[in-house]
Amino acid sequence: MLFWRKKKVETKETPVEEKGEEVEILESYKIDDLVSVRIVAGTPPRYEVIEPELTAGERELIKEIKTRLYEVIDAEPDEIADRESYLRGTVFRK
Repeated sequence: MLFWRKKKVETKETPVEEKGEEVEILESYKIDDLVSVRIVAGTPPRYEVIEPELTAGERELIKEIKTRLYEVIDAEPDEIADRESYLRGTVFRK
């Protein structure tokens, strides 16, 4: 689990245009150099994570990783008691 300090980012007083709708940002925090979060007014309020988009190469790499994992994992998730240990043992076996 990751822990970090949230850094308060100045919020805009005026609503932000999003997908043709105005939304009010209640709070906004920077998590690190690339990721921030914001709380958007609504019922219920919406918590959004803002990340940079992946490049075509990064998307292809993730697709390849998923394909290889499907090839080496030979158990259903419900059958695995300690999933992290199972993945480490399966993926990193020599």
